This record gives sequence, C-alpha cells and structure tokens, in this order.
Amino acid sequence: MFADCRASACYTVNIFNACEWLLKNFAKQKKTKLFVMDNLKILPPSQKEFELIVETIKKANLSTFDLKIDGFLLAKKNNEIIGFVRDHKIGKISAISSLFIFPKFRKQGFAKKLIFTVIENSSDNIFYLDCLKKIKDMYLKLGFEEIKNPPEVLWQKYRWILEKEFNKIFSKKLVKEKLSFFKFQKTVNSQELR
Repeated sequence: MFADCRASACYTVNIFNACEWLLKNFAKQKKTKLFVMDNLKILPPSQKEFELIVETIKKANLSTFDLKIDGFLLAKKNNEIIGFVRDHKIGKISAISSLFIFPKFRKQGFAKKLIFTVIENSSDNIFYLDCLKKIKDMYLKLGFEEIKNPPEVLWQKYRWILEKEFNKIFSKKLVKEKLSFFKFQKTVNSQELR
C-alpha cells in the first residue's frame, strides 16, 4: 500500500500525510497495529514470521513463557526482518518482553521504535519489563523507571522460566541477582520516548 501511494499523484500533494492517512485507516479496518516511516514497517507478524520469531527466541535463550502470536510486533525494512517485541498480558499487567534486534541492526534506534510503538498502540498506561542487568541503561535512557520489585503477578513468569527452562528451584533472590526491573507510565514518561 505504501509503494502504491508513492507512485500515485498524492506524491506531489503531500505523500507522507496521504500515506499515513491510508495506513491508519487500513489499520483501523483490520484492527491491526501498524507503523510505517522511512521504509520501516512495524506490524503484527504473519504465522510464518511468528515461527521465525519462536525459532529466534529459542536460539537466543530468551524466555518461551506463554508464547503466542498475539501481542508480537515485528519490525521490517525493505522486507528484511530487523527485530521484534511483545506486549505480553500477564493477568492485568502489561509487560514488554521478548525484545530482540538482529545483530546487524543493533545500535540504530530500532529497539526504541519497537518499544515506542507498543506503548503508543496500547490502551494500557503502565508497562513493566525486566532485562539482564548489563543492558539496563538502554531502558533508563528511554524513560523507564527502575523498580526494586515487579508486581506479584510477574513472579509466576519468573517461576516458570527458572523451573521449566533452566531446571532450577525458584528463588526471588536468584531472579533479582540476574535481572533489573522497570516500570513505564505513559502519562508521565511518554514524551521521553520521542
């Protein structure tokens, strides 16, 4: 659709606004989250793309906790997959998880764009995430607030990961040694993502 708009007469009128309007209306009709800018597309994956996501998650030793296609967003540029992220509902909590950018695309701002798209397209106002301590600075720069303890419902995710994926006995202390926890509140922090 973006390429069709570019080739049409709307290019001389104002291509960006016209294409943006078409994409927004197309996304509303399909109830699909969609972002397009500078040939970067962020949209839900197809079933085939989701299979690639699952394979990548397993190879990267990311958590396979409650993996479902719902909530995933995929970033593509020139039809090449850049990375993905998931807005994961755990109980009533919105958790950003499974963020992955393929190595050749890292340090180019794609992680920020994926996270920003999740937050902007969600009806939730508060988001939680965890990450390895060694990469926590990225989330601090994006306006996330580091917290000492995640909401209690998220501990079920950590319990599952330790027991099912690593055959270890669950311990909050063990989880806290490895991970940093963050909270993002849309109303307070959303301008910092831009």
